[in-house]
Amino acid sequence: MSDSFQTILSTHGKEVQIHTAQEQKTVHAFVQMIRKKETHAPEEETNFGAEDLRRWLYIGPPNQPVKVGDRLSADGQFYTVQTAEAICVGTKRTHWWALLRPERERLV
Repeated sequence: MSDSFQTILSTHGKEVQIHTAQEQKTVHAFVQMIRKKETHAPEEETNFGAEDLRRWLYIGPPNQPVKVGDRLSADGQFYTVQTAEAICVGTKRTHWWALLRPERERLV
C-alpha cells in the first residue's frame, strides 16, 4: 500500500518545500484547504489586523516526517504545521498527515 500511495503522491501531488531548523527538503504532497459550508473566509480580529482562521490539510510521503512548528511552502504560500501524525496501516507507515495554518506576514 505504501508504494502505491507514494506513486499517487509523485504523480498527482504538488511540490512542497518543508523548512525545518536543520534543513529544507522538497517533496511531492497534497496540500488542500479544508472546505466548510461557509462561503466567506473566517477571520479573527487581532491588534495587528485580521487573522485567517482557515486550515489546510497536508498529506505527504512516509519517509519525510513533519512536526509541529515546521514551515511548509507550496504555490508561493507559507504554512505552519499546527499538528502532525504518522499514519500507519498495521506496522507500516503509509504517509504523514498534518493540519496547517497560513503563516502571517512577519513584523519587521
